[in-house]
Amino acid sequence: MDGDCGCWTGGGCSSERKADAPPVKTAQNAEKTAAEPKAAPPAPESDNEKDAKASAEAWAKTLIEEQMKESAKAEAKETAKAEVKESAKTAPKSTKAVRPKSLLSKLPPPSASKKPEGLPNVFPPSPAMTEEEHNPVRPIAPPHPELNPMRPENPPVGERTSESAALSSDDSELANGKKLYMQETGEAVGAAPAMAEPPPAAAGAAPPEAKDSAKISPDQGDYTVVKVFYGTDRASLNTKEQKQPVYMIWFIRTIVAGAITLFLSILGFRYSPSRLIRGLAYGGLFATGTLLALTIYARFQAPVSDDLAKAPTTASVSYGAERGKLELGACEVSIPKSHEVGELESPSVLRLEFREDPSRHVMLVGVHREPAEQFFANLRDCVGRSSQKSAFVFVHGYNVTFEDAARRTAQIAYDLKFDGAPIFFSWPSQGEILQYAVDETNVTWTAPHLLQFLTDIAERSGAERIHLIAHSMGNRALTSVLRDLSLTHKSSKPMFNEVVLTAPDIDAEVFINDIAAVVKTAERVTLYASSNDEALIMSKKVHGYPRAGDSGSQLVVVPGVDTVDVSAVDTSLLGHNYYGDNSSVLADIFELLHASKPADQRQWLRPQRLGLLRYWVFQQ
Repeated sequence: MDGDCGCWTGGGCSSERKADAPPVKTAQNAEKTAAEPKAAPPAPESDNEKDAKASAEAWAKTLIEEQMKESAKAEAKETAKAEVKESAKTAPKSTKAVRPKSLLSKLPPPSASKKPEGLPNVFPPSPAMTEEEHNPVRPIAPPHPELNPMRPENPPVGERTSESAALSSDDSELANGKKLYMQETGEAVGAAPAMAEPPPAAAGAAPPEAKDSAKISPDQGDYTVVKVFYGTDRASLNTKEQKQPVYMIWFIRTIVAGAITLFLSILGFRYSPSRLIRGLAYGGLFATGTLLALTIYARFQAPVSDDLAKAPTTASVSYGAERGKLELGACEVSIPKSHEVGELESPSVLRLEFREDPSRHVMLVGVHREPAEQFFANLRDCVGRSSQKSAFVFVHGYNVTFEDAARRTAQIAYDLKFDGAPIFFSWPSQGEILQYAVDETNVTWTAPHLLQFLTDIAERSGAERIHLIAHSMGNRALTSVLRDLSLTHKSSKPMFNEVVLTAPDIDAEVFINDIAAVVKTAERVTLYASSNDEALIMSKKVHGYPRAGDSGSQLVVVPGVDTVDVSAVDTSLLGHNYYGDNSSVLADIFELLHASKPADQRQWLRPQRLGLLRYWVFQQ
């Protein structure tokens, strides 16, 4: 009974009102009403009338007690039902690992021997994120041997409870109500809600580590922040030299379009009447008006001061296109929850987006320069939390800014669910299409700095597995460094594990001459080439000789290198960024970095022969 109102626990006062219900009071009131007339005294009651009256009172009392018991049971049952629902909300979530529908979810397990009929759709269009976002910087438990290594399960988030706590003896009515409810709903009496068994831990695996916001990148709600490490020999910029507001860029474009339109109008309507020139003038007028409208929209979409617009990130430092000294640090990059594998989401004019939004775009949100000791201490800490003590270093190619290199590195690490430290080296590419010759000069100049950086990573990071990924012109610096390291590295064990050369913009003959030295420094070298790479086709026209990233009749197939022809897969407009844009190529790189599988064990690759040597192509 409740001490305040005399009602049953959890039932309010409804049962007391039922206890005071009219059965007894009706009989008493009837007797009282009958006794009120005073005209004549009541006749004495006979023995039979007394017995009938006593029976009626006893029957009424019994009925009241039964009603009170039924009411108490109903209230206890409702209370138990509410408690069970509340405990289901507060109980630990199922320990069954729930992964996002991310990469390689449709691939068969490695034990399958039959090759698929066609190239699988290894990535879903949009991975749905789990309750606790995976971050590449945070270690994940190694996969169980019986599970597909391409889908490592997340660590369990709780312990399975076999029984619920014993019910208190003082709450016997409540216990009876809960027992009745569980019997009706088919649940085991006294048992907690069923929870899935956690996946068995791999042999020798460390227990899952609790989430520590000081050590891993936090989940910000609509996006996840990925931490990547960097080394660069770009010159740092002052705050005043940072990029100008977006609306100013569109305003400049409007001025240029307007000037061209004015020139065409004067030429076509006054000095050289021509329908073609007049048509171009009208087209220019339309383009100028459109750009002006976009400029106005961009200006009022983000009505902020110029100072804020010039510094959209929390960067303590920024880097431009000029040469500088070698510096180290770390970046934070946002990955939106709507991110699709292989996409590098950016603002789009077609969607009227003129500024970056971390909830919708892959965005550089922080850059922090660090002294060497602090950098390597943080790097060792990150590597130490990974199950395989691994790291990868990405070297970008031509026409790439520091910001784009950081965003691409974070996207690759996130899409590959890389368990280790993601690192990139940014050399002073100009980040402009028409600056190809300058980039060629700078990629040669940067080689000594890259050599020092990779040597320090191998010696001071604490990583047991270091992978190297290079793209386009970045392959020139990387192969040059590996050639030099092969002359000084005396150990029989290679310094690096997987070396991935994607779309190398290198003279094919130079590459073949240097590749023997490159092979000595790595456990495996993989070369990706495509006949649909328009950027390398243009480079071939400029230099006059085929590039190592070409395929077809110019495909480079040499001993010690796994050459993969990716011409059959869908690529971007220029077909040059397939290493990060194409889900099939990302799946193949995933197999290299996670499982170290040779080409003949990757099920979507089909072997071909070129003379006595083999190479591989993606199945169509």
